[in-house]
Amino acid sequence: MRAKYSASVMPLVFVLILACGGKDGPSAPAAVSCDSEDLGSFTGNSTGMSAGALSGCAAFAVGEFDNGTWFSVAFTNGAMETGRPLIGINRPGGRPGPGTYSAGAGDGQFGGSILVDSGSRFFIVSSGTLTITASSASSISGSVNLTAAETGTSNTMTISGNFTAVCLPPNLGEPHTC
Repeated sequence: MRAKYSASVMPLVFVLILACGGKDGPSAPAAVSCDSEDLGSFTGNSTGMSAGALSGCAAFAVGEFDNGTWFSVAFTNGAMETGRPLIGINRPGGRPGPGTYSAGAGDGQFGGSILVDSGSRFFIVSSGTLTITASSASSISGSVNLTAAETGTSNTMTISGNFTAVCLPPNLGEPHTC
């Protein structure tokens, strides 16, 4: 049975310092360089309630919690240290290998959230995929295509993009492995 923890509360404790879009929805920074922070990169688009181009950082980690091991990956729209995650998804278990993984609320699926407006709007991932084309202890690469519904409303949004996520640096987040 899948643990019923909010994706933004339990497993993504690692990445709660990440960035998100501006007050009027995502707005991609001109030239985000995540290399200087030893972080990966994410580029994509959002459609629906909060539409626009996205450009930011990507990081992943594997952590131990009371209910077991969790793999988490986060993508930002902007620099890593300026706020909350734009996209955070996770699932029970260790770092996955190459393949296509489903997202939603089912057992074994990636669950997660999308935060916009500095975290004041909260969307829960309802469907989609995470495709990993390369996976190692230092980085994972691939693409993401997620649909999410805003809590308390009928608003939806879709995020799609490509990423190269690196293991979250040890000075950020809770104790973790890769």
